[in-house]
Amino acid sequence: MKTVELSPKRVPFIIHVNGHNIRDNRNYNVSDPVITVRRGRGGVAEYAHEVKIHGESTVVYGRPLSCGAEVWISTMSDVTCLTYNGDDDNE
Repeated sequence: MKTVELSPKRVPFIIHVNGHNIRDNRNYNVSDPVITVRRGRGGVAEYAHEVKIHGESTVVYGRPLSCGAEVWISTMSDVTCLTYNGDDDNE
């Protein structure tokens, strides 16, 4: 398991689920990460199977992201991203 601790600077984290990755996981019988975490709308992405938000957050609907996500989470809190490899027990 890979753990990445992220702290926001002056721009909130944007967290959303990537539907294309969910479909690919089903079609190809893999378990690639489906949660995307970015600092702001155009930041570099971190991908995870599980995300822990350490504080307040807001669920947003109605202003689609450029990737097509229509619902996402915005937070200024610290975030922990967990990514499992094939040998991990992620239950």
